[in-house]
Amino acid sequence: MGEYRYAFVSINDFVRRVANDIVRYGYELYVTGHVPEGMAPERVDAAILGKYDCAVSRWTRARREKAGGANIHYVRHQDFYVMFAKRWMGESRWFQNEEWPTSELRKEHGRKIRSIRRQPLVHCGYSISLKHCSRTQRDHVAVRIAREEYRALMSYYVQLGMRCSLERIDWELEAFPFLTYAGIRLQRERIVREVNRVRKRAGLFRVSC
Repeated sequence: MGEYRYAFVSINDFVRRVANDIVRYGYELYVTGHVPEGMAPERVDAAILGKYDCAVSRWTRARREKAGGANIHYVRHQDFYVMFAKRWMGESRWFQNEEWPTSELRKEHGRKIRSIRRQPLVHCGYSISLKHCSRTQRDHVAVRIAREEYRALMSYYVQLGMRCSLERIDWELEAFPFLTYAGIRLQRERIVREVNRVRKRAGLFRVSC
């Protein structure tokens, strides 16, 4: 069995792990949390991994699921962590342990266990969700720049487009600070189009990249 990967320093590595290895395989329910201030993250890791027996191989997960058991995934980026589960997992104490214990708390705070289909996981400027494609009748993971971060990026690049040289703008676009998932590529293309729109209006040369 390979080492179970759960603790990440890099946000990009965290996103790849969540999108490519977890949500892609149907783990659509999630709960988020933060390491309490002053506590070593390793203590939280050990407690959750031990409680839900997360650090097992893919084959162990498959056998457990076939037998009607539950599988939980756990990932942490610095002091932010997420637990993932599938919608149907047999009898799992995870649902009882991780949801708010009373209907009053659920009404006040909203559900603690969320569906990534309806409420994307947003962290460090990324938004990760699970979409259903009507054409292929299959689910796919959608990784995009989160709405507020995207608006801020659009404003930043448009400002650059109005006052900087082509070389500077090209350099900034080459250093685009997000992974190149399909949804993010489309967002980047929209930013470039908007930059070119305002540059054309100002009588400036177009950005090529």
